[in-house]
Amino acid sequence: MSSEDRALNIISINANSIVSHERRADLQNFAKHHKPDLLLINETKLNSRHNVQINGYKIVRTDRQNAIRGGGTAILIKNGLYYETVQISSIQNFQCIETTIISLNLRNNKKVYIISAYAAAGSNSTFYQEIQQLFVNLNLQDTDAYYIIAGDLNSKHPNWGDTSANTRGNCLSAFINEYQIDYRIEMYGPASPSYVPGNSFLDLCLADARLVINTREPNKLELLDYDSDHKAIKIRDKFKYRKHINP
Repeated sequence: MSSEDRALNIISINANSIVSHERRADLQNFAKHHKPDLLLINETKLNSRHNVQINGYKIVRTDRQNAIRGGGTAILIKNGLYYETVQISSIQNFQCIETTIISLNLRNNKKVYIISAYAAAGSNSTFYQEIQQLFVNLNLQDTDAYYIIAGDLNSKHPNWGDTSANTRGNCLSAFINEYQIDYRIEMYGPASPSYVPGNSFLDLCLADARLVINTREPNKLELLDYDSDHKAIKIRDKFKYRKHINP
Protein backbone atom coordinates (compact mmCIF):
# COMPACT_ATOMS: atom_id res chain seq x y z
CA MET A 1 0.00 0.00 0.00
CA SER A 2 1.38 3.39 -0.96
CA SER A 3 0.28 6.95 -0.40
CA GLU A 4 0.10 9.83 -2.82
CA ASP A 5 -1.31 13.31 -3.23
CA ARG A 6 -4.68 13.15 -4.89
CA ALA A 7 -7.17 15.86 -5.72
CA LEU A 8 -10.56 14.22 -5.55
CA ASN A 9 -13.42 15.49 -7.66
CA ILE A 10 -16.51 15.26 -5.44
CA ILE A 11 -20.01 16.18 -6.60
CA SER A 12 -23.29 16.20 -4.67
CA ILE A 13 -26.72 16.18 -6.30
CA ASN A 14 -30.36 15.82 -5.32
CA ALA A 15 -31.23 13.56 -8.24
CA ASN A 16 -34.98 13.45 -7.51
CA SER A 17 -35.09 9.70 -8.32
CA ILE A 18 -32.86 7.18 -10.05
CA VAL A 19 -35.63 4.60 -10.21
CA SER A 20 -36.35 4.54 -13.94
CA HIS A 21 -33.92 3.46 -16.64
CA GLU A 22 -34.14 6.97 -18.09
CA ARG A 23 -33.13 8.57 -14.78
CA ARG A 24 -30.22 6.15 -14.42
CA ALA A 25 -29.12 6.94 -17.96
CA ASP A 26 -29.11 10.64 -17.00
CA LEU A 27 -26.92 9.82 -14.01
CA GLN A 28 -24.61 7.65 -16.12
CA ASN A 29 -24.19 10.43 -18.69
CA PHE A 30 -23.57 13.01 -15.97
CA ALA A 31 -20.87 10.82 -14.39
CA LYS A 32 -19.28 10.13 -17.77
CA HIS A 33 -19.14 13.85 -18.58
CA HIS A 34 -17.93 15.23 -15.22
CA LYS A 35 -15.88 12.19 -14.10
CA PRO A 36 -16.35 12.56 -10.34
CA ASP A 37 -14.31 10.33 -8.06
CA LEU A 38 -17.22 10.43 -5.62
CA LEU A 39 -20.82 11.30 -6.47
CA LEU A 40 -23.08 11.89 -3.48
CA ILE A 41 -26.75 11.39 -4.32
CA ASN A 42 -29.90 12.49 -2.47
CA GLU A 43 -33.48 11.39 -3.07
CA THR A 44 -32.64 8.17 -4.89
CA LYS A 45 -36.21 6.97 -4.18
CA LEU A 46 -34.91 3.40 -4.35
CA ASN A 47 -36.08 0.39 -2.38
CA SER A 48 -35.01 -3.25 -2.13
CA ARG A 49 -36.60 -4.11 -5.49
CA HIS A 50 -34.16 -1.91 -7.39
CA ASN A 51 -30.77 -3.09 -8.63
CA VAL A 52 -28.66 -0.13 -9.77
CA GLN A 53 -25.36 -0.32 -11.65
CA ILE A 54 -23.42 2.64 -13.03
CA ASN A 55 -20.50 1.89 -15.34
CA GLY A 56 -17.12 2.66 -13.78
CA TYR A 57 -18.46 2.98 -10.24
CA LYS A 58 -19.37 0.99 -7.19
CA ILE A 59 -22.45 2.14 -5.32
CA VAL A 60 -23.14 2.28 -1.59
CA ARG A 61 -26.73 3.20 -0.82
CA THR A 62 -29.14 3.64 2.05
CA ASP A 63 -32.77 3.28 1.05
CA ARG A 64 -35.42 4.97 3.17
CA GLN A 65 -36.74 2.41 5.62
CA ASN A 66 -40.19 0.98 4.85
CA ALA A 67 -40.58 3.28 1.86
CA ILE A 68 -42.25 2.22 -1.36
CA ARG A 69 -40.73 5.25 -3.03
CA GLY A 70 -39.10 8.34 -1.58
CA GLY A 71 -35.99 9.62 0.15
CA GLY A 72 -32.82 7.58 0.09
CA THR A 73 -29.13 8.45 -0.24
CA ALA A 74 -26.18 6.90 -2.05
CA ILE A 75 -22.53 7.40 -2.94
CA LEU A 76 -20.95 6.37 -6.23
CA ILE A 77 -17.26 5.52 -5.83
CA LYS A 78 -15.02 5.40 -8.89
CA ASN A 79 -13.53 1.96 -9.46
CA GLY A 80 -10.03 1.65 -8.01
CA LEU A 81 -10.61 4.02 -5.09
CA TYR A 82 -10.36 2.14 -1.81
CA TYR A 83 -13.09 2.87 0.74
CA GLU A 84 -14.87 1.38 3.71
CA THR A 85 -18.62 1.49 4.28
CA VAL A 86 -19.59 2.98 7.65
CA GLN A 87 -22.79 1.73 9.25
CA ILE A 88 -23.76 2.89 12.74
CA SER A 89 -27.20 1.77 13.88
CA SER A 90 -27.97 4.91 15.89
CA ILE A 91 -27.35 7.05 12.77
CA GLN A 92 -29.33 4.71 10.53
CA ASN A 93 -32.29 5.05 12.90
CA PHE A 94 -32.48 8.85 12.62
CA GLN A 95 -36.01 10.10 11.95
CA CYS A 96 -35.08 13.22 9.96
CA ILE A 97 -31.57 12.99 8.48
CA GLU A 98 -30.86 10.16 6.02
CA THR A 99 -27.23 9.32 5.32
CA THR A 100 -24.87 7.10 3.38
CA ILE A 101 -21.35 7.12 4.85
CA ILE A 102 -17.99 5.84 3.64
CA SER A 103 -14.45 6.48 4.88
CA LEU A 104 -11.18 6.85 3.00
CA ASN A 105 -7.88 6.06 4.68
CA LEU A 106 -5.32 8.85 4.75
CA ARG A 107 -1.66 8.75 5.70
CA ASN A 108 -0.56 8.45 9.32
CA ASN A 109 -3.67 6.48 10.35
CA LYS A 110 -6.02 9.36 9.65
CA LYS A 111 -9.28 9.03 7.75
CA VAL A 112 -11.85 11.20 6.03
CA TYR A 113 -15.56 10.48 6.28
CA ILE A 114 -17.62 11.20 3.18
CA ILE A 115 -21.31 11.62 4.03
CA SER A 116 -24.21 11.98 1.62
CA ALA A 117 -26.97 13.55 3.72
CA TYR A 118 -30.60 14.31 3.01
CA ALA A 119 -33.22 15.83 5.30
CA ALA A 120 -36.72 15.91 3.85
CA ALA A 121 -38.83 19.01 4.34
CA GLY A 122 -40.75 19.04 7.62
CA SER A 123 -39.82 16.83 10.60
CA ASN A 124 -37.93 19.69 12.24
CA SER A 125 -38.26 18.49 15.84
CA THR A 126 -35.30 16.07 15.74
CA PHE A 127 -33.06 17.83 13.22
CA TYR A 128 -30.79 19.65 15.67
CA GLN A 129 -30.36 16.57 17.84
CA GLU A 130 -29.59 14.37 14.85
CA ILE A 131 -27.02 16.67 13.26
CA GLN A 132 -25.35 16.86 16.67
CA GLN A 133 -25.44 13.09 17.10
CA LEU A 134 -24.00 12.57 13.62
CA PHE A 135 -20.87 14.45 14.66
CA VAL A 136 -20.74 12.72 18.05
CA ASN A 137 -21.27 9.18 16.78
CA LEU A 138 -18.59 9.55 14.11
CA ASN A 139 -16.24 11.07 16.71
CA LEU A 140 -15.54 14.01 14.42
CA GLN A 141 -13.90 16.04 17.17
CA ASP A 142 -10.96 13.60 16.90
CA THR A 143 -8.04 15.34 15.19
CA ASP A 144 -7.38 12.15 13.18
CA ALA A 145 -10.84 12.35 11.62
CA TYR A 146 -11.68 14.60 8.68
CA TYR A 147 -15.10 14.89 7.06
CA ILE A 148 -17.17 16.17 4.17
CA ILE A 149 -20.94 16.22 4.62
CA ALA A 150 -22.94 17.29 1.58
CA GLY A 151 -26.52 17.16 0.43
CA ASP A 152 -29.94 18.72 0.47
CA LEU A 153 -30.72 19.55 4.09
CA ASN A 154 -33.77 21.68 3.22
CA SER A 155 -32.24 24.42 5.36
CA LYS A 156 -32.74 28.05 4.31
CA HIS A 157 -30.73 30.84 5.92
CA PRO A 158 -29.21 34.19 4.90
CA ASN A 159 -25.81 32.93 6.12
CA TRP A 160 -25.53 30.87 2.96
CA GLY A 161 -27.50 32.99 0.53
CA ASP A 162 -31.23 32.78 1.17
CA THR A 163 -33.30 35.92 1.70
CA SER A 164 -34.97 34.43 4.78
CA ALA A 165 -34.57 31.51 7.17
CA ASN A 166 -36.77 28.52 7.87
CA THR A 167 -36.82 26.54 11.13
CA ARG A 168 -34.32 24.00 9.79
CA GLY A 169 -31.96 26.75 8.68
CA ASN A 170 -32.08 28.40 12.10
CA CYS A 171 -31.27 25.04 13.70
CA LEU A 172 -28.33 24.42 11.38
CA SER A 173 -26.99 27.94 11.85
CA ALA A 174 -27.27 27.59 15.63
CA PHE A 175 -25.46 24.24 15.52
CA ILE A 176 -22.59 25.70 13.48
CA ASN A 177 -22.29 28.70 15.80
CA GLU A 178 -22.17 26.48 18.88
CA TYR A 179 -19.82 23.78 17.60
CA GLN A 180 -17.74 25.46 14.90
CA ILE A 181 -14.54 25.37 16.96
CA ASP A 182 -15.09 21.91 18.50
CA TYR A 183 -15.62 20.26 15.12
CA ARG A 184 -13.64 22.66 12.91
CA ILE A 185 -16.76 23.32 10.81
CA GLU A 186 -16.50 25.21 7.54
CA MET A 187 -19.81 25.85 5.75
CA TYR A 188 -20.01 25.98 1.94
CA GLY A 189 -23.13 27.02 0.08
CA PRO A 190 -23.90 27.12 -3.64
CA ALA A 191 -22.82 30.19 -5.62
CA SER A 192 -26.44 30.70 -6.71
CA PRO A 193 -29.75 28.97 -5.88
CA SER A 194 -29.36 25.21 -6.26
CA TYR A 195 -33.09 24.59 -5.96
CA VAL A 196 -34.20 26.74 -8.86
CA PRO A 197 -38.02 26.41 -8.50
CA GLY A 198 -37.83 27.81 -4.97
CA ASN A 199 -34.90 30.18 -5.61
CA SER A 200 -33.27 28.53 -2.57
CA PHE A 201 -29.74 27.60 -1.53
CA LEU A 202 -30.65 24.15 -0.19
CA ASP A 203 -27.67 22.02 -1.27
CA LEU A 204 -24.88 22.53 1.24
CA CYS A 205 -21.51 21.20 2.31
CA LEU A 206 -20.09 21.10 5.83
CA ALA A 207 -16.40 20.25 5.77
CA ASP A 208 -13.50 19.98 8.16
CA ALA A 209 -11.79 23.38 8.02
CA ARG A 210 -8.40 21.69 7.57
CA LEU A 211 -9.46 20.44 4.13
CA VAL A 212 -8.84 22.65 1.13
CA ILE A 213 -12.08 23.02 -0.82
CA ASN A 214 -11.35 24.85 -4.06
CA THR A 215 -13.89 27.60 -4.77
CA ARG A 216 -13.94 30.58 -7.12
CA GLU A 217 -15.63 32.70 -4.45
CA PRO A 218 -15.00 32.22 -0.72
CA ASN A 219 -17.22 29.41 0.60
CA LYS A 220 -19.31 29.34 -2.60
CA LEU A 221 -19.52 26.10 -4.58
CA GLU A 222 -19.78 25.87 -8.34
CA LEU A 223 -23.11 24.62 -9.70
CA LEU A 224 -23.49 22.02 -12.44
CA ASP A 225 -26.62 21.47 -14.51
CA TYR A 226 -28.47 18.21 -13.96
CA ASP A 227 -31.86 16.92 -15.11
CA SER A 228 -33.54 17.47 -11.74
CA ASP A 229 -35.26 20.25 -9.85
CA HIS A 230 -31.87 20.77 -8.17
CA LYS A 231 -28.49 21.62 -9.62
CA ALA A 232 -25.40 19.71 -8.52
CA ILE A 233 -22.71 21.25 -6.31
CA LYS A 234 -19.05 20.60 -7.07
CA ILE A 235 -16.61 19.98 -4.22
CA ARG A 236 -12.90 19.46 -4.87
CA ASP A 237 -10.36 18.59 -2.20
CA LYS A 238 -6.72 17.56 -2.20
CA PHE A 239 -5.19 15.31 0.42
CA LYS A 240 -2.75 12.44 0.80
CA TYR A 241 -4.55 9.10 0.83
CA ARG A 242 -3.61 5.46 0.97
CA LYS A 243 -3.85 4.01 -2.49
CA HIS A 244 -5.28 0.53 -2.52
CA ILE A 245 -7.43 -1.38 -4.97
CA ASN A 246 -10.83 -2.16 -3.51
CA PRO A 247 -11.49 -5.92 -3.59
